[in-house]
Amino acid sequence: MCNKSLKMTKYISLFILIFFTFFSNLNAEVINQIIIKNNNRISIETIKTYGDIKIGIDYSSNDLNKILKNLYETNFFKNIKLDIANNVLTIDVVENKIIQTVSINGVKSEKTTEAILKDLSLKSKSSFIESFVAEDLFRIKSSLYFQGYYF
Repeated sequence: MCNKSLKMTKYISLFILIFFTFFSNLNAEVINQIIIKNNNRISIETIKTYGDIKIGIDYSSNDLNKILKNLYETNFFKNIKLDIANNVLTIDVVENKIIQTVSINGVKSEKTTEAILKDLSLKSKSSFIESFVAEDLFRIKSSLYFQGYYF
């Protein structure tokens, strides 16, 4: 009896797997138009290129997740929302701010200042990403500690 219920569980699991695989592909839509909202600095073509987005392609939910991942990896955006309706892909973005300049004040040695700036994740003319601030503060403190600034 236990062997029979084990076989039945395997068949049910297999059926569920096939069912969801089949229906996840049915949700794919061919994109005929792309609308990008709230982009100020980043051009539409740049977003299409980095997202690997093309018109006339049948996009599944996995493809949309890949587009989202590709766009987030650029560090250009704080938030991205994708929506497909009537074969139109709408991409609503919130861009990260840009850092104009990064400077170190209070350290007299130019060599030390250059070494600190070289190790930072956040650099002049790059996107400001809040999660990088704590990492960079740790790097600055560590660098100063090893140079003898903290006794």
